[in-house]
Amino acid sequence: MNHSIAKQTDYAGTGLYLTDTLKDQDDWLVRIPQALLLTAPCVVDQDPTLAETLDDLLEPKDKSLHDRLLYERQQKMALRVFLARQLCIAHSETTSKWQPYIDVLPSLDWMKRNHVLFLDTDTAGTQELSPFVVLEGTSVGTSIRAKQHLLQREWERLQATKAPWVQQLTLEGWVYADALFWSRVVDLDRAGTGTRLAMIPFFDFANHSLLPTIRWQLDADNGDLVLVPTQPTSHYQPQQELCLSYGDKPNQELLFVHGFCLAHNPNPDVSTFSLQPMLNPNDGDPETQCKRRWLADLPDFQPRLTLEDLPTDPGQDNDALLTIGWSRASIAMMYLVVMDREDGLRFLPGGPDGKTQQTSSGDDLSNAMGRLSTADDNDDTSQEDQPSIVAYLQDTRLTSLDDVYEAVNLLDHALVIQLRAAMMLLDATSYHLRTMAAYDDLLDQRPVLTGLAKSMLIYRQEEKLRLEQAVQALHRLSEEWMSDPVVLAYLEQVEDE
Repeated sequence: MNHSIAKQTDYAGTGLYLTDTLKDQDDWLVRIPQALLLTAPCVVDQDPTLAETLDDLLEPKDKSLHDRLLYERQQKMALRVFLARQLCIAHSETTSKWQPYIDVLPSLDWMKRNHVLFLDTDTAGTQELSPFVVLEGTSVGTSIRAKQHLLQREWERLQATKAPWVQQLTLEGWVYADALFWSRVVDLDRAGTGTRLAMIPFFDFANHSLLPTIRWQLDADNGDLVLVPTQPTSHYQPQQELCLSYGDKPNQELLFVHGFCLAHNPNPDVSTFSLQPMLNPNDGDPETQCKRRWLADLPDFQPRLTLEDLPTDPGQDNDALLTIGWSRASIAMMYLVVMDREDGLRFLPGGPDGKTQQTSSGDDLSNAMGRLSTADDNDDTSQEDQPSIVAYLQDTRLTSLDDVYEAVNLLDHALVIQLRAAMMLLDATSYHLRTMAAYDDLLDQRPVLTGLAKSMLIYRQEEKLRLEQAVQALHRLSEEWMSDPVVLAYLEQVEDE
């Protein structure tokens, strides 16, 4: 270190502080040698036991371990397993060169008090103020439950490797390693050449600020990571805390990853809703199954609906659902959910190349489902040979959610589809709002909250306000559209038929 020292803060564990007066704005405050940058290839090369564990754990097995570590997902797993192994070593008689770093990380007890992943999410029949009830019904609450289940599955996979050291790793220890990793990881790739995730000793002492006083950069000569000032030297005083910006992160991400919220965070949040209940996988309806398969085949598809904190600028779309804050992709997903054959939605069986297969029967839906069922029953069918589903809306081939959105807006009864989508979104939003409201009385009796609980309450209040505004807007839209001549004419036609 040059002009800085790590010491305890009164609000967030350890922080970086300036030790003396700066003389040159270009001075570096902290220099971390390249050899201390903890990347996945680095930790694998230094620990044969870790390499053996990861070779057993990571896919695809037909590639070398180092080739597998080119994938971002595998880098994340490798660095978390590294942390878990180091934590196990710290509780044994074995020594490690990384022990000094492990010793200064937040303790398990500290993380259990200050990280949401350690909350007990079982609030059924709660008669007193359990910490998690603050997040019941919120997007973060849903994410915590999902992440805890994922970590359970990952821990079970680790146990199945039979590596001797893994038998010392508890589920709580794996959650601890995951929380440490996500609150510290940095992507060193700034040239767009490929993900290069790293954990960086001492660098990760720096706390977050909307007005950062330092930033990091890589030394082009030797690959060291250095922290440099962001302001003129006259702005710095001895004993001043030096803070980084973690990026333009909303409170949802700050709370889930770092355990805190900002009271006046300028970065807008989003509420997220699972699409799964609207396309129930246990629903035997062939059309529902075709919709699920078609969506699953979309590149990078995520079955989530998102409601933004602030109204979206609809641009030239002039879509009322966009102005409420629903994303374009979310609206398109809901259009797909609420449409059926009578609207002109058709599913045809497709080949592995995605082209429509010609069939002799007029029942296209049955043919599509028949080919899917045959493939599902055949365990030897490779991923490449899996049949696809081809979708049409009237005469328009649908290959993306944008296609769905545009094709619906061309329908004569587009407003009818929009009304159906709005009603389902209203039901989903109202459900989450009711879930949150069920705990209002308990929260009104709460003592003054501090630390993690205070941040959770800040987030809850922000999300509740967002949902209340969305419910009001969806009610207003639904009533307006129900009296629209296009909708009335459509309903009258349906009744006549």
